[in-house]
Amino acid sequence: NGSGTTCIAAKSLKRHYIGIDINPEYVRLAKERVKNIKYETELFI
Repeated sequence: NGSGTTCIAAKSLKRHYIGIDINPEYVRLAKERVKNIKYETELFI
């Protein structure tokens, strides 16, 4: 499921975002996914 993936990516990069969907169920799902993201910091060398 891709609901909210762009918003999640933006939030994890500390960017502003606006999510739009016509289906209220997908809006609810995306809000829930964005609210529940966990930041993981990884170090790449």
